[in-house]
Amino acid sequence: MMSLKNDRTPDGLPKFKFGLTWLIVIPGGVWAIMTYYLPVFGGTLLTPYQTRAATPIILILLAASVVVHVGAHLWTARLVGLEPPPELTIFVYGDGSQSWSTPSSGLHDFLNAVAGPGANLLLGGLTYLIWDLQFSNFVGVIAILVCGFNLWLFIINLIPVFPMDVARLLRAILPVALRSTEERIGRGLRAAGFIAAATLTAWAAFLYLQHARFSTQTAGITILFVVLLPDGLRIRPFQTPYEAASDGSDLKGRPLRIISAGLLALLLTAAATTLLLTNNGLAAPGVALSIQQLVQLPD
Repeated sequence: MMSLKNDRTPDGLPKFKFGLTWLIVIPGGVWAIMTYYLPVFGGTLLTPYQTRAATPIILILLAASVVVHVGAHLWTARLVGLEPPPELTIFVYGDGSQSWSTPSSGLHDFLNAVAGPGANLLLGGLTYLIWDLQFSNFVGVIAILVCGFNLWLFIINLIPVFPMDVARLLRAILPVALRSTEERIGRGLRAAGFIAAATLTAWAAFLYLQHARFSTQTAGITILFVVLLPDGLRIRPFQTPYEAASDGSDLKGRPLRIISAGLLALLLTAAATTLLLTNNGLAAPGVALSIQQLVQLPD
C-alpha cells in the first residue's frame, strides 16, 4: 500500500481536526448540564460550590472519554501494524471511521474498529462501579453522567453506517460478498449514513407531532443527533490506491459472507435503536440502575 507517512506529524500521528458540530455541542452541553442535569440530579444534594465545580469537571471527563476512544484506535493500529490515516477529524462520537484504510488482515481491521467502542464500554463499567460505591453525592452525580456518556459512545458506534466504527466491518465483508469494490461499498455505507439521518429526521417530526408533554425535548434531541451525522459524513471514504486481483477462490464463501453481513447489520441496527427517544418513557425496557435505600423504616 502507498505510504502516507509524509503527510503526518513528525511522531507518526495523524493531523487532528475537529468537526463543525463542536460549535453546537460545547455550548449546548454546558447549558444542558447547568440548566437540566445538575438541578435535577444534584438538587439539594450538592452545595452551591459543588454545583459550580461539577460542570468543568464533567466537561473535562467527557472530553477525556472521546480522547480515550480515539487513542484506543491509534494504539491498536500501532499494536497490529496498521497505518493510521494522515488526518483524523474528531467528533463527539469519536473519529470518522471511513478515514481508515482497509488492511490486508480482517482480524486487524476488526480489532482496530472495535477498540474505540470497547474502551468506552470499559470506562462506562468503571464509572458505574464508582457511582455504585456511593463515595459522595458530588462524585456520584459526576460518575453516573460520565458512565452514561461512555455507554452512549459504545452503542452509537454500533450503527452500521459511516461515520460509525462498525461500518468498517461491513466494508471488509461486503466487497467479496457482493462482487464489488471497497470504494463502491464505502460510498454505499456513506449513502446509508444520509439515509439514517433522513430517517431520524422523520422520527423527530413524528415525536413533535404527538404533542406529548416532552415532545419538544425528545424531538429537539433527535434533531441534534441528525445534525451530528452529516458533519461526519462530509469525510469521504478512504480511497484504496489499488484493487487487489482476485483469482476467484475467495468467492467460494460468498453466500456465507452475504448472510453474515446481513445478520450483523440487523443485530447492530437493533442494538442502536435502543437510543431512540420516545414520548412514552426514557428508560430502556428491562434495564435499570441499582439504587441504595434512602429511607429506613423502623421495625
